[in-house]
Amino acid sequence: MSIIGKYFILGSLLTIVVASTATYANNSMQLSSENWYVTASGGWAYIQDESVGYTSSLFHDGGGETTGFQTWGWNVGLSVGKKMDIFRPEFQISYLNNNINNIHNESWEGSQNAIWYGVNGFYDIPINNNLFSYIGAGLGGLTATTDYNGFAGIDTPYIQPESHTSTVVSYQMIFGLGYQIMPSIRLSMEYRRLASMTRLTVLKTSGSTATTGKAYYNNNLFNLAVSYLF
Repeated sequence: MSIIGKYFILGSLLTIVVASTATYANNSMQLSSENWYVTASGGWAYIQDESVGYTSSLFHDGGGETTGFQTWGWNVGLSVGKKMDIFRPEFQISYLNNNINNIHNESWEGSQNAIWYGVNGFYDIPINNNLFSYIGAGLGGLTATTDYNGFAGIDTPYIQPESHTSTVVSYQMIFGLGYQIMPSIRLSMEYRRLASMTRLTVLKTSGSTATTGKAYYNNNLFNLAVSYLF
């Protein structure tokens, strides 16, 4: 996990500890009422170094493990849920895009696009009349498409990268801080750790060096969000 991600999680956990000492008697009805809501979110996405298991002679060793990725991208998402006092179940769909620029210490040109769809559960921890922290977890499916243009700036006709799509079961862990600016509007900032439970295909080539490479999906999301409560 990146240094930024570690500090973000640490800060969120400290906020939760502080919030747990607050009394609910001082909290406004804005934070304890029941409402349906819709949330739009977006921000940065960072895929860290991954271990890629591969089988072929593409890297002249017959197969094994190598490293790849470690790149920034972006994400957007839409959620629909219901606030039930301090609990919030919701359904979410998100789109994520990351460039891929390095595999096995070689420069590659490519991208990985993914769609996450699943359900989340949140626990809100009021801090004062309008401010609250929250923690959550989600479970769902991840469909990721990896598309390569080949080695950057290198003419390698014997390597024919192929676009490939995989679907795997995935989960996410969520830490955030929100502010109720009015009874129907909430603003939030959050960190989400989105990961797959099994490896998905991230590298596929044909030709004389046919290759299949698989890796776990691990994306770190740093988002801002706005919610409208009905």
